[in-house]
Amino acid sequence: MNRRLRDTLPAVALLAAVTSATSAHAAGGGASTFTKGADAPPTSTVPDSTPTIPQDPDVKPAVAGESDEASAGDAKNAPEIPRRTPPVYNSRGSGPVTGGDVALGTLRVLVSPIYLLTEYVIRRPIGAGVTALERSGVPKTLYDFFLFGPDHKAGVVPTFLADFGLRPSVGLIGFWSDAFVPRHNMIAQGSTWGSDWLAGGFTDKYVFRKGSTDNEATSINVVDRPDHPFYGIGPRTRQGAEVRYGSTRIDLAQSIDHHLGPYVALHAQLGARWMDYQDGKGLGSDETLAQAVQKGDLPAPPGFRDDYTLFTSATRIAIDSRDAAAASGSGVRFEAGEEWDESLRANANASWIKYGGALTGFVDLDAKKRVLSLSVASLFVDPTQKDVTIPFTELASLGGIEPMRAYLAGRMIDRSFLVGTLEYRWPVWNALDGTIKAEFGNVFGAHLDDFKPSLLRFSGSIGVETAGISNSPLQIIFGAGSETFEHGGQIDSFRLFIGTTTNGL
Repeated sequence: MNRRLRDTLPAVALLAAVTSATSAHAAGGGASTFTKGADAPPTSTVPDSTPTIPQDPDVKPAVAGESDEASAGDAKNAPEIPRRTPPVYNSRGSGPVTGGDVALGTLRVLVSPIYLLTEYVIRRPIGAGVTALERSGVPKTLYDFFLFGPDHKAGVVPTFLADFGLRPSVGLIGFWSDAFVPRHNMIAQGSTWGSDWLAGGFTDKYVFRKGSTDNEATSINVVDRPDHPFYGIGPRTRQGAEVRYGSTRIDLAQSIDHHLGPYVALHAQLGARWMDYQDGKGLGSDETLAQAVQKGDLPAPPGFRDDYTLFTSATRIAIDSRDAAAASGSGVRFEAGEEWDESLRANANASWIKYGGALTGFVDLDAKKRVLSLSVASLFVDPTQKDVTIPFTELASLGGIEPMRAYLAGRMIDRSFLVGTLEYRWPVWNALDGTIKAEFGNVFGAHLDDFKPSLLRFSGSIGVETAGISNSPLQIIFGAGSETFEHGGQIDSFRLFIGTTTNGL
């Protein structure tokens, strides 16, 4: 007989006996094991449904005590089962350390300050502030106040600009989307900081197709300000040589932007430019350019005091492998462009051409728009004939909204420039990006004449800016720029920019 069944039958028989006794008590045919009284449980009224267990005729009825002795004997005679030794999972080791492991660990240590800065100084505080504002309802209140119409397609928004080292400004920007007809947009803006600092502009744009950026636009911009900085011409200019000059500049342009294919975009523009120079007025006791030239501290820059009027024509082509709808921001972008300028003043038969380009590679580090990019850009300005003086305000320049943004606009001026840029861009919050730039470059003579690595400068900057906004984006930028490496490369320039980039720059 099966041994397991034989061992189990005594317990089953005992259970059957107890069940039978309980049923008999419930029916009144036997004595209860409970004492009648307050502690006795109530009598069950549920009929006995315990099935009858068939008895094996070869098995003798169980006798009290016999089953326990048999079980004990079987347990003593049963073979001993060896215990399984628990595996040790931490004895496999980490394997040999490779050069890649060392390089990756070193890179993590080097970039950890950047991560801590971007994460805990920029992203999280800004995110917490924006979240608190959203919960308070302030953004919606401002949105409804400054923007109006059934779909908020029109509005007037205040602007401000504080570029330390220049005069600040305040102003307004008004816009009307789908004005009169669908896809017709108008933008007007103005800013000021007193009667001698005025700027204004108007843009009329028509977008050809819904969901497209292809458009034609007409624009006019006027800037009259007295505090343009000037440091001299060439790669070796010094920060301490800063002087100021004033000017009134008017730009009129008719442009068209059109995609020639999914990855190729063309920009073409015709226009005119008027420039009138004035005596400058800086901050505090800053010397003016006219005073410095009169004293002999600086040579007069080319074309200084010679007002001019230009006819301009420009084209630019961009080839970009990135798809705006793709999740990844990795790819390559190539840009090339030229601008032809012709003087329209009497007895000023002069013209020149500006041309250059940029090549940029992008790597999306995590498919979440955390993009690292490396670019090289250059620009050249050449006269179209001999004995032509190109005004210094039309030469290649670095600083401001141009490359090397840690410097003020016009910090470096000459016939050409070359700049290499390493940039990291990441999303800080909705419609807000963080940027870190490390730039190396400088201006040089014609066709990079006298170029050498020791004449390069360093420009480092970090900031945040609104993403996807081409007109007057909000920016906060802090940067530091150096002297040429030939002169020691020490940091001698700082820039703090807060506000919106307007036509006043």
